[in-house]
Amino acid sequence: MKSLNIIVYIDPASGSIIFQVILASVLGILVYIKKIKFFILRIFNKKHKEEN
Repeated sequence: MKSLNIIVYIDPASGSIIFQVILASVLGILVYIKKIKFFILRIFNKKHKEEN
């Protein structure tokens, strides 16, 4: 079995862009989940108030 040596170089500009894309994706997903959570809670809260 051969050993495979791969050298990867990421210059600072490319690394910065990759980091920003990953960070923006994670934050976007978290905000989206938070909006869905509050939407669902608001629906159940309305139903609860109508029953009283």
